[in-house]
Amino acid sequence: MEIVFLTGLSGAGKSQAANLLEDWGYACVDNVPLSLIAPLAETYRTSPAFGGKLAVVTDIRCAGVLDDLLPLIGALREGGDVCTLIFLDCRDETVIHRYKFTRRLHPLSQRDGIAITEALARERALLAPVRAQADVLIDTSDISVTTLKGILEEALGRRARQGLLVLCMSFGFKYGIPPDADTVLDVRCFPNPYHVPALRPLTGLDEPVRAYVFDSPDTVRYMETLRTYFSEMLPLYEKEGRKQFTIAVGCTGGQHRSVAIAQALSESLTADGYRAVVIHRDVAGGRREAL
Repeated sequence: MEIVFLTGLSGAGKSQAANLLEDWGYACVDNVPLSLIAPLAETYRTSPAFGGKLAVVTDIRCAGVLDDLLPLIGALREGGDVCTLIFLDCRDETVIHRYKFTRRLHPLSQRDGIAITEALARERALLAPVRAQADVLIDTSDISVTTLKGILEEALGRRARQGLLVLCMSFGFKYGIPPDADTVLDVRCFPNPYHVPALRPLTGLDEPVRAYVFDSPDTVRYMETLRTYFSEMLPLYEKEGRKQFTIAVGCTGGQHRSVAIAQALSESLTADGYRAVVIHRDVAGGRREAL
């Protein structure tokens, strides 16, 4: 039996993730007491109509999520079930914007009569132990539903067979370092296409920009160094039991150098046999399809 637990910050996109899993044949349940999950899983396990795939959305609304979730997952795994704990996170300002857009109340604001900023701080503190044990951590602040789908496909479709999932994320330092980065690479030392008028409106996904970035011998040597470094280090993280590793590649604005290098790094890691997903966080100023 395959069981996916979707948890994380309220407003981080769990409903969208659940919709994707439902499209992939998972039976989805949301906001049910955790004491019902084991018998529910047994029902799904013994019925061929359900296909042996269950997704459970659980968060701060569910009684016992803080104390019972991790022991429940441990017990299910001991019983032979394949369980994946996915934690969806998001920046506070993005969550606040989403709640304003939907005109809904945060669960803790509704329950305790507190401002959303206080509710988010309290929720983060309460969910910290669960976040620390997540198999897959996804920050949805700057990604589209399409990107979320790709990450989930990699994490659930081939993770068990192929090991470590590597996320290569380009970003602009002017917009802040990605909070979920495991390693941050600063590529602001390389020639900047922004200063070439014909290249300024383009991004690192465009061939002229990519050619400009990699026309520098320093950039080529840097990529060779990265390939050697990660070929030695990633197996160590995988051996430690890591399921996901995020490499954040930053330049000033996140449009040119970081995009080209993150894209090339993803292609290099894929060629070396890793499962790499590339995310360009700040392309077009980070204005993307909202979750």
